[in-house]
Amino acid sequence: MAAGVSPVLSRRAVLGVAAGALLSTPVLAQSSSASFPAWVAKFKARARARGIDDSVYDAVMRQVVPDTSVYAADKAQPEFQEEV
Repeated sequence: MAAGVSPVLSRRAVLGVAAGALLSTPVLAQSSSASFPAWVAKFKARARARGIDDSVYDAVMRQVVPDTSVYAADKAQPEFQEEV
């Protein structure tokens, strides 16, 4: 870990990067045939490129679980169900 960087800050950075990626590519996440663990492994390179230590990334991402219930909620939005 870089000198002067607290583990809490690093975790926040990893979570921020992960959340940003998840929120910026919802269609890709839904249509991808790759598993979530495969995505986590692939995304590690992006986190590393932004200075996130591998041990911090691994510790944080071990706790992340995809919430697939959002797909059903997304499809049930009244804005997309009502005919105009």
